[in-house]
Amino acid sequence: MKQILIGAIACACFFSACKKSDKTSSEPDTFMTSTPGSTWNYSYKDNNDASLNYNYNVTSSNSDTSVNGRTYHKYNVSTGGTEYYNISNHDYYTYASLPAQLNGTYIENLYLKDNAGTGTSWMQSYNIEYMNVPLTLQTTNTIAATGLTRNVGGNTYLNVIRVNTSITPPSFPGLNFTSNISYYYAPQVGMIENNIEIHISGLGDPIDIDTQTTLESATIL
Repeated sequence: MKQILIGAIACACFFSACKKSDKTSSEPDTFMTSTPGSTWNYSYKDNNDASLNYNYNVTSSNSDTSVNGRTYHKYNVSTGGTEYYNISNHDYYTYASLPAQLNGTYIENLYLKDNAGTGTSWMQSYNIEYMNVPLTLQTTNTIAATGLTRNVGGNTYLNVIRVNTSITPPSFPGLNFTSNISYYYAPQVGMIENNIEIHISGLGDPIDIDTQTTLESATIL
């Protein structure tokens, strides 16, 4: 049971970073760039275990792929693998696989609406499977604030959007679940920070997740 929750939560919380854009000079800035060679240097911090801290880089490639009628741009990650992101008008999507425990199925996740007002929310449900048992995971994203000024990694970003994410896990008797999840996005740069706190008890050993990812530097071409 613990593996189900960890895998599903990791999937819901990991999506963030960069996107595909076809922007003209007359259009407003999107919240990232897909220009090949652009790079983002992130720091990952586990507040419960400093030995798990590390830095990683994301680099925009020069290739795209088509998924479900959307064009996803490919981004290479220094820790291995490829991430896929798309901008469709003002909606931002990622295409990523679930953990192996959940059969590694790929899903699309709408994680940002850059023109939505404060208080706007949207829900998404994911049908997952663990050991041939069908389960449903639901996430709710809410535009918590817009037009923020945020200092991250010694850099000041303007017109930042904060998105709060809540997770409704599968229902199990005795399960206690709380979460506090937030993402910050800046124009042209994309994700500059996320904070994830998840506490689970009632199913064996308690699970305590408390992590922060921050953008240390970026080269936007």
